Amino acid sequence: MRDRSLLVRVREQPLLRSNVVILVIGGTGRTGRRIVDNLLARGERLRLLLRPTSTVPPAWDVERAVGGLNDCDSLRRAMSDVDAVFVHSPMDPLLDRIGAKVFDAALDRGVEHVIKMSTTKPEPDSPIPWWRAHWRAENALRNSGLRWTILRPNGISFFLLGHAETVRDYGELRTAAGDGRMALIDADDIGAVAAAVFADRNRYEGTVLDLTGPAAVSYDDVAEQLTALSDRHISHVDISPEDARGTMLASGVAEWEAEGTIANWKMTRDGSGGFDRVTNDVERVAARRPFALERFLSAHRHLFVPAR
Repeated sequence: MRDRSLLVRVREQPLLRSNVVILVIGGTGRTGRRIVDNLLARGERLRLLLRPTSTVPPAWDVERAVGGLNDCDSLRRAMSDVDAVFVHSPMDPLLDRIGAKVFDAALDRGVEHVIKMSTTKPEPDSPIPWWRAHWRAENALRNSGLRWTILRPNGISFFLLGHAETVRDYGELRTAAGDGRMALIDADDIGAVAAAVFADRNRYEGTVLDLTGPAAVSYDDVAEQLTALSDRHISHVDISPEDARGTMLASGVAEWEAEGTIANWKMTRDGSGGFDRVTNDVERVAARRPFALERFLSAHRHLFVPAR
């Protein structure tokens, strides 16, 4: 019997649903919601790990498991009768500690497969703090005894929303990335790949999938696309790392996040981050071409233009 003490049904199950129960961790953020949408569209039965104050869209037919990533007991309860887990950890320089607790709970509950969302280039000596943590988490998953698949998305298009305010108010896209290029991926493409992997887990067991958009673009290119969408000139302003750091810290950004963001821009500028690579993993796994950046910018145009 399932432990119902912390499980709540949102709606009755529709017909023809899969019997597999997937626990989604990190399913209510911008990218996580796209993961959930794609899994539901595929007919998967889902359970979401949520804080007590979290809400889900009314249209989602899911179970809710109330708990926290640092609460081992609630993790084990959430994984009662779960076949597979999708782990989308919060950006944190110690996210590997969260991952270890998730993997331990999954092993304890007999979970069959874990999909971990990682990052572009996790390395033990990466200048980006949370990339170092992803490297540690990947190794922990590989050594856990669980069956696993790792998704390594390139820069996600949602990251551009962090520039929406300065684009809207000043007509400027400010970075320290120079003319470096990046093949940004749409979160819907990550969701489509995750759904395809869960549908054919044996095929992708022990696989690392490198997920990118269909073309590498520069921030100058992004500014041009925003110019076309907003009917006003948007310029890419190349600022110094020192100025970028000062601005971020003054606005309340944590030291480690500012450090990682500047390192990301430097790696974009010199190409060492691998952001400009274009792979065919989205098309190969999800059986369709990844979405172009124009689709994302068009859908979020209202955030980049002044209100009238």
